[in-house]
Amino acid sequence: MAASVIGFIGVTGLILLAIYASSVWMGIMAVFILMNCWGGLKQARVLAKIAKIPRREGFACPSCKTAPPLGTLWRCGKCGQAFDTFLTQGICPHCGTQFNVTQCLDCGTSRPIAEWMIAPPQNN
Repeated sequence: MAASVIGFIGVTGLILLAIYASSVWMGIMAVFILMNCWGGLKQARVLAKIAKIPRREGFACPSCKTAPPLGTLWRCGKCGQAFDTFLTQGICPHCGTQFNVTQCLDCGTSRPIAEWMIAPPQNN
Protein backbone atom coordinates (compact mmCIF):
# COMPACT_ATOMS: atom_id res chain seq x y z
CA MET A 1 0.00 0.00 0.00
CA ALA A 2 2.81 2.39 0.92
CA ALA A 3 4.72 1.61 -2.28
CA SER A 4 1.62 2.40 -4.34
CA VAL A 5 1.14 5.76 -2.61
CA ILE A 6 4.80 6.65 -3.14
CA GLY A 7 4.43 5.53 -6.77
CA PHE A 8 1.44 7.84 -7.25
CA ILE A 9 3.46 10.76 -5.88
CA GLY A 10 6.36 9.92 -8.17
CA VAL A 11 4.16 9.48 -11.24
CA THR A 12 2.53 12.85 -10.57
CA GLY A 13 5.96 14.44 -10.73
CA LEU A 14 6.76 12.48 -13.89
CA ILE A 15 3.54 13.65 -15.55
CA LEU A 16 4.34 17.26 -14.67
CA LEU A 17 7.85 16.81 -16.05
CA ALA A 18 6.47 15.26 -19.27
CA ILE A 19 4.14 18.22 -19.72
CA TYR A 20 6.93 20.71 -18.99
CA ALA A 21 9.33 18.97 -21.40
CA SER A 22 6.59 18.30 -23.98
CA SER A 23 7.76 14.69 -24.13
CA VAL A 24 5.25 12.20 -25.50
CA TRP A 25 7.46 9.22 -24.56
CA MET A 26 7.81 10.41 -20.98
CA GLY A 27 4.02 10.81 -20.89
CA ILE A 28 3.54 7.25 -22.16
CA MET A 29 5.98 5.99 -19.54
CA ALA A 30 4.11 7.93 -16.84
CA VAL A 31 0.79 6.35 -17.90
CA PHE A 32 2.39 2.90 -17.79
CA ILE A 33 3.72 3.54 -14.28
CA LEU A 34 0.33 4.95 -13.22
CA MET A 35 -1.43 1.76 -14.39
CA ASN A 36 1.04 -0.38 -12.42
CA CYS A 37 0.57 1.74 -9.30
CA TRP A 38 -3.21 1.41 -9.65
CA GLY A 39 -2.92 -2.39 -9.99
CA GLY A 40 -0.63 -2.54 -6.95
CA LEU A 41 -3.08 -0.48 -4.91
CA LYS A 42 -5.97 -2.79 -5.83
CA GLN A 43 -3.90 -5.85 -4.91
CA ALA A 44 -2.87 -4.30 -1.58
CA ARG A 45 -6.52 -3.59 -0.75
CA VAL A 46 -7.48 -7.22 -1.45
CA LEU A 47 -4.60 -8.49 0.70
CA ALA A 48 -5.66 -6.15 3.53
CA LYS A 49 -9.19 -7.58 3.38
CA ILE A 50 -7.86 -11.15 3.46
CA ALA A 51 -5.66 -10.33 6.47
CA LYS A 52 -8.75 -9.18 8.41
CA ILE A 53 -10.77 -12.36 7.77
CA PRO A 54 -11.22 -14.52 10.89
CA ARG A 55 -9.11 -17.69 10.88
CA ARG A 56 -10.18 -21.29 11.44
CA GLU A 57 -8.81 -22.95 14.56
CA GLY A 58 -7.57 -26.52 14.49
CA PHE A 59 -6.00 -26.23 11.03
CA ALA A 60 -2.74 -24.75 9.72
CA CYS A 61 -1.02 -24.80 6.35
CA PRO A 62 1.71 -27.45 6.42
CA SER A 63 4.05 -25.10 4.52
CA CYS A 64 3.59 -21.62 6.01
CA LYS A 65 1.88 -22.65 9.30
CA THR A 66 -0.90 -20.04 8.82
CA ALA A 67 -4.45 -20.90 9.88
CA PRO A 68 -6.87 -20.87 6.93
CA PRO A 69 -9.53 -18.16 6.76
CA LEU A 70 -13.13 -18.92 7.67
CA GLY A 71 -15.67 -18.84 4.89
CA THR A 72 -16.63 -20.18 1.50
CA LEU A 73 -13.43 -19.07 -0.20
CA TRP A 74 -12.65 -22.22 -2.22
CA ARG A 75 -14.40 -22.89 -5.53
CA CYS A 76 -15.33 -26.32 -6.88
CA GLY A 77 -13.58 -27.06 -10.15
CA LYS A 78 -16.51 -29.14 -11.39
CA CYS A 79 -19.68 -27.15 -10.55
CA GLY A 80 -18.08 -23.75 -9.84
CA GLN A 81 -19.83 -23.28 -6.48
CA ALA A 82 -17.99 -21.74 -3.51
CA PHE A 83 -17.61 -23.82 -0.35
CA ASP A 84 -15.52 -24.13 2.81
CA THR A 85 -13.19 -27.06 2.18
CA PHE A 86 -12.34 -27.40 5.88
CA LEU A 87 -15.98 -27.57 6.94
CA THR A 88 -16.74 -30.34 4.42
CA GLN A 89 -13.36 -32.16 4.60
CA GLY A 90 -12.61 -31.43 0.94
CA ILE A 91 -15.97 -32.53 -0.50
CA CYS A 92 -18.06 -30.07 -2.51
CA PRO A 93 -21.49 -29.93 -0.81
CA HIS A 94 -23.17 -29.03 -4.11
CA CYS A 95 -21.98 -31.81 -6.44
CA GLY A 96 -20.11 -34.21 -4.13
CA THR A 97 -16.72 -33.90 -5.85
CA GLN A 98 -13.85 -34.99 -3.58
CA PHE A 99 -10.75 -32.77 -3.61
CA ASN A 100 -7.55 -34.57 -2.61
CA VAL A 101 -5.61 -31.38 -1.90
CA THR A 102 -6.45 -27.94 -0.56
CA GLN A 103 -4.62 -24.79 -1.63
CA CYS A 104 -3.36 -22.33 0.97
CA LEU A 105 -4.67 -18.85 0.22
CA ASP A 106 -1.61 -17.29 1.89
CA CYS A 107 1.35 -19.12 0.32
CA GLY A 108 -0.32 -20.92 -2.60
CA THR A 109 0.88 -24.46 -1.85
CA SER A 110 -1.54 -27.37 -2.16
CA ARG A 111 -1.49 -30.20 0.37
CA PRO A 112 -3.89 -32.99 1.47
CA ILE A 113 -6.44 -31.81 4.02
CA ALA A 114 -5.20 -34.39 6.55
CA GLU A 115 -1.85 -32.56 6.69
CA TRP A 116 -3.64 -29.32 7.65
CA MET A 117 -5.08 -30.71 10.90
CA ILE A 118 -3.40 -29.66 14.11
CA ALA A 119 -3.31 -32.28 16.85
CA PRO A 120 -4.93 -31.04 20.07
CA PRO A 121 -2.50 -30.55 22.95
CA GLN A 122 -2.12 -33.66 25.10
CA ASN A 123 -2.22 -33.52 28.90
CA ASN A 124 0.75 -35.21 30.52
